Amino acid sequence: MYRFTSEKRLFAWADLTLKDWIKNNANEYDDFEDMLDDIDDVLPDVIESGHVMEAFDSFMETARHSAYIKGIFDCATSYRTCGDSITTATAVNIMYGAVISNCYERNIDKYRLLWEMNRKV
Repeated sequence: MYRFTSEKRLFAWADLTLKDWIKNNANEYDDFEDMLDDIDDVLPDVIESGHVMEAFDSFMETARHSAYIKGIFDCATSYRTCGDSITTATAVNIMYGAVISNCYERNIDKYRLLWEMNRKV
């Protein structure tokens, strides 16, 4: 599930995850903008799926090849070194949540069209 070594593959995963979520939940929102409030629901629960360390390691590997991903990784893991007590799962959710939000914001018109196409009125 979480096997990435490049920023391109990570964003492709985020795009596919967003598309699936929008297709499956289009009818739950009267307005496309309302989906923004629930964007956190897009991220699969790494704790329930048992993929916390796989997701963490994959993100760390991708960070070695991408300055942008490294910035997200450093920010999410800095909470752990600054005395704040967060779990690895929380750091993973922060990291992948940032990628999904960025993907959503960069392609908002595409996702709006997908929402319109899958909404049953």
